[in-house]
Amino acid sequence: MTYTLADAIRAQFERDHPNGKNTLLCVGCRRRKDRKDFRETPWHGRAAACLDCEGYGIGGDRLWDRTYNDRTAWNLEQAREKLRMYQRYAAKLRAERYDGAWVAAFAAVGQTSADAFRAHEAPWRRLVEARRQKWAPLIAEALSKAHTLSQEDS
Repeated sequence: MTYTLADAIRAQFERDHPNGKNTLLCVGCRRRKDRKDFRETPWHGRAAACLDCEGYGIGGDRLWDRTYNDRTAWNLEQAREKLRMYQRYAAKLRAERYDGAWVAAFAAVGQTSADAFRAHEAPWRRLVEARRQKWAPLIAEALSKAHTLSQEDS
């Protein structure tokens, strides 16, 4: 077994405080600490909290504040997730309501979804075809001129 830094710190603490003399147990971090790590000596009925857990030392907020903030953040996250769930459910209901009407309309007309998609794409296809017909002769002429020029150069 190796001797670690934690073992050295623990041994030094035992040498400084034989049998736990001049120490108090912190109710916040549940560690036994020297009395000087506490703001004041707790009187009867008062729990001892070290400076870190009380908020006067390195730890910052008191332990109660940290747990309260964590709990508040968790509750906020849960509320946001609940809101997202309700929004997804409302979107599902809207989709069922409107998609149901469209499906019924297509069924009544006898039109399939492929026909509806073709009708939706038709203006775009007509535009592309018109552009192709406009530019195809010009491109063919330019290519033929380039071909004849390359033959003349060689």
